[in-house]
Amino acid sequence: EVKASEFRDKPFSKDLSLHFDGALMKERGSSEKSNRIAVVVIPLDGADGERIISIPETYDGSGKAEADVVIEALTEADIKGQVKSISFDTSSSNTSLAKGACKYIEEYIGHPVLYCACRRHVAELLVKLQWKTQWGATNDPGVALFRDLQANWDHVEVMIDYSDLHTLDTAEFPDWLQEEAQSVLSWALAELDKKTFKRGDYKECLELLIVYLGGEVTGFKFRVPGADHHARWMSKFLYCV
Repeated sequence: EVKASEFRDKPFSKDLSLHFDGALMKERGSSEKSNRIAVVVIPLDGADGERIISIPETYDGSGKAEADVVIEALTEADIKGQVKSISFDTSSSNTSLAKGACKYIEEYIGHPVLYCACRRHVAELLVKLQWKTQWGATNDPGVALFRDLQANWDHVEVMIDYSDLHTLDTAEFPDWLQEEAQSVLSWALAELDKKTFKRGDYKECLELLIVYLGGEVTGFKFRVPGADHHARWMSKFLYCV
């Protein structure tokens, strides 16, 4: 565990942005997994780079549990008054007005802070909205159709003809929408060339978008379906396309 005390010889900037996020990590030499929260601060004046102040373990994945370890790290570093903004993903354990981690952390800090939700997760909320509009709410932790696709992928994959994929036909679209589709395709090709989206699922999303809009991706193949759950809405886009 990284302790804030190790950085005490280097003062923190006056105004800080607090970032925190969790991950299940396998314990060395064990099959058990530990839920760890990375607690990072970034100076708003740009003077220094980001600094990890703690990577504690939580007793569960609730907003209160995550807030407790973040608050402990801020207390040990003695920087609660310097935090002016917090960055987080959009899971309900963070954003719930009743019991979200952000609520508890802001109460501890004692003054209003700027909420900076992860831009990628914010974009996924748009997918969530469209999904619920089209298919309605559900109590299923995933989607049965997607689970079937995953379970039968070996049989599906052998039937795919990459020379005759079903792509978006814009010929009947109005001129303005054809121009919009071409603009998006040009953008996507440029971003793929620049390797902008290095994370696997976002790169997969970009490649699917290009192919669906009639573009070319060298060595394109559909990837094996992965996790399907409502914590990440990117999977809904990938599976639907």
